[in-house]
Amino acid sequence: MEEANKRINQILAMDEEDYTDEIIEEFVQELKGAKFLIPMEVDEESIDLDSLGEDEEIELGDDVEFVIIKMEDEDGNEFIPVFTGDFETEIDLPGTGLVMDAEDLALLLFDEELDNEKMDSIYINPFTDYPAEMGFYNYLELFDLIEIEEVECDDPDCDDPSHHH
Repeated sequence: MEEANKRINQILAMDEEDYTDEIIEEFVQELKGAKFLIPMEVDEESIDLDSLGEDEEIELGDDVEFVIIKMEDEDGNEFIPVFTGDFETEIDLPGTGLVMDAEDLALLLFDEELDNEKMDSIYINPFTDYPAEMGFYNYLELFDLIEIEEVECDDPDCDDPSHHH
């Protein structure tokens, strides 16, 4: 997984003042092909996780029941933590870590059955030295699942990501 995300991790390790438009565009393109380690609660009756090898893949279909872990920041904003490598985190994360393609995660989150109304963001590598945050709807738009209409806005206190400031 870390090899697939090598360039993403290099970009995240850069100083923010070194980000150019080209590097940000490269990050976005690399993100489309990323593999994420995602904390999930898996129903142990639907799959025997102990019998899986370290690099063994499972198909997340109808027979495997799981729930993606959602977390809340200090302001009450919900986010989904995802990781691009095996990083040390500042906290112990709940659940089981499963690897998923970034696009598969977007398709899963786009599923109407999931309760994402209060979801604010996808948080890449939270609680590590190399975090990045992407708005939930911006993440879905990245994979052409939705289209965000930009709205001109002059309100300096507005934090709506679909508004152009």
